[in-house]
Amino acid sequence: MSAASQEKRRRGWRRNAALFAASLLVAWLGAEGLLRLVLEKADVLSPVLAADPVLHHRVASGSAGYDAWGFRNKEVPARAAVVAIGDSQTFGHGLRRRDAWPARLAELSGRTVYNLSLGGYGPVQYAHLLATRALALEPELIAVGLYPGNDLLGAYHAAYRLDFWRGLRRPPASSPAPSPAAAGGGIELRLFAARFWLSRHSMVYRLLARSPLRRPLRALEARSRDAAAGLERVELMGPAGRTSFQPAFYRRQLDLEDRRLREGLRITRLLLGRMAARTGEGGARLLVLMIPTKARVYAPWLRRAGLLDRHPDLSVAVAAEEQVFDDLERHLEELGVPALDATPALRRALEAGERIYDAGPDFHLAAPGQQVLAEIVARRGFDPP
Repeated sequence: MSAASQEKRRRGWRRNAALFAASLLVAWLGAEGLLRLVLEKADVLSPVLAADPVLHHRVASGSAGYDAWGFRNKEVPARAAVVAIGDSQTFGHGLRRRDAWPARLAELSGRTVYNLSLGGYGPVQYAHLLATRALALEPELIAVGLYPGNDLLGAYHAAYRLDFWRGLRRPPASSPAPSPAAAGGGIELRLFAARFWLSRHSMVYRLLARSPLRRPLRALEARSRDAAAGLERVELMGPAGRTSFQPAFYRRQLDLEDRRLREGLRITRLLLGRMAARTGEGGARLLVLMIPTKARVYAPWLRRAGLLDRHPDLSVAVAAEEQVFDDLERHLEELGVPALDATPALRRALEAGERIYDAGPDFHLAAPGQQVLAEIVARRGFDPP
């Protein structure tokens, strides 16, 4: 074949490749535009996170369809009858905005409910947001979703890693460990820049990443991460199907033999008192929705299956959480604040066959579990004091 023929063929390949790439781009952009018409950005795109000296991290205003305050609401209302404050369990991790319990509560109660929650927040952030954001909406009710499954450690880390909260530390305070933000160069990760950019800006990419076709790969990746972190998995066939647990994970978050968790409990008690006082001063009512861990909800079935006996980490975690719930409920009673323990209602949902958690080790409540939380607050949150 002559050199001229080879060059002609190469030009043809390049032209066809360019046409193919252009076609893919047009199709991608068309799909992107269509998805933006039918889906909410806040349900699909990842928000842009920024470091914050008070909250540790926050969502940039208006990012990924979040509101002007950086929370997952369509807008910041002038007033809201109810403000829900919490972490990823109240935010609705992995769920659509309308499936999180604050949105379900709005539908059940007919009231305006503002969701002032974000994953990774804890009692320190709850108290700050109550004082600086929640009361500005002139609510009748402030509902704090307290999740002892990681709130104790979260309270400790916020107090001892953020200098703004050094007043919460026990005197004399030891030097706090460097926060992940300081040690890692900020919340904004630099690795995998293209992947992060796409997750924040492309609905097509996010939906492809969540595709059921990738489920086996995601499961394999999760097991690899667990193995690297030394996290054993325990499988249970429960009343609503198979699910799994990571005993060491729960113990790390709840074992009161850990001085950090005892300190986190002290800080949590202190901040609950401040929240109660501040809410009263603002003319609103406060209630605390006690959200149990997946291990606590499944404890009767874990015990019957002999898994608590065979896995000491899980047994310690379940016993410690019982102690934490008792302690905080007594403290809230002394403060005159209603404490709504969601455990019995979630267990009843399980017994009825509701899939309130995913089959894997994820500890976040699925949409049916969020509905249970909303029903608890709707049923008991608006009772006269």
